[in-house]
Amino acid sequence: MLFAASSVIVLILAIGLYFRHNRKLHPPIMMLAFILDILLVLVIELQRQAVEQVVEGLDSTLLTFHVIVSVTVVLLYIALLFTGIKVLKGQNQMMSAHRMLAYAFIIGRLTNYITSFFVGS
Repeated sequence: MLFAASSVIVLILAIGLYFRHNRKLHPPIMMLAFILDILLVLVIELQRQAVEQVVEGLDSTLLTFHVIVSVTVVLLYIALLFTGIKVLKGQNQMMSAHRMLAYAFIIGRLTNYITSFFVGS
């Protein structure tokens, strides 16, 4: 079930990326993905106590890596939200920062997605 939810979120992100030049569609699509991703993180934490497992020293380097990437992705979402709002308000000098954060985000979110198949049950 969690894999299906994550797959849907990755699909929504791909749709948002496709519409990246459309200022009417891109922001709400990406916000939907952000909200769903945060909800997914909360569900995973409530079901599996993933962060606690890592903090307690679980002997899984891959799980630790996955959690670090997951937290980084959430931080990148916040940075993208901040820069995206600035761009929408006409501060076009933020576009390059938004774009660079987006590249890092895409790599991070895909890494998160792939590693989730190896650390999930």
